[in-house]
Amino acid sequence: MTGADPSERWRELDAHPAEPPGSVEPAGPAGPSPYETYPWAAVGGQPVVPVAPYPAYPPPWPVPVTHPSAATALTLGVIGTLGGMACGLPLLLSPAAVALARRARREIDASQGALTGRSTATAGLVLGSVGCVLLAVLALIVVVAVAG
Repeated sequence: MTGADPSERWRELDAHPAEPPGSVEPAGPAGPSPYETYPWAAVGGQPVVPVAPYPAYPPPWPVPVTHPSAATALTLGVIGTLGGMACGLPLLLSPAAVALARRARREIDASQGALTGRSTATAGLVLGSVGCVLLAVLALIVVVAVAG
């Protein structure tokens, strides 16, 4: 078995199912090295190192990144609108959500595909606009209540 071709050893191992532990006696010091059974262990007496099938290069084009202000605008829009319906004070975040969303959409459109997140910014713009309308209605109610 020591001078056999490693591929023949693999065929032999595939032909016989694995035996339960303890049924095969381990090879003594004169037995073959366990590393000789692997195809990359030695070919013609020279060690062979396995090579990755593909090189680990980065992609040839830039990967688009989500604009960070888009997520911030959406968060402020959600907090402003839902929090404003609950107690009114978070409505003050809605104008900031509108401003961030408009700026993010403008920068995403100008980036020529390098930035993504336009739909997230649009959702922040819509929620911020709803919050601004609620803020205007609340301000009108406060003005009428104070004047009346």
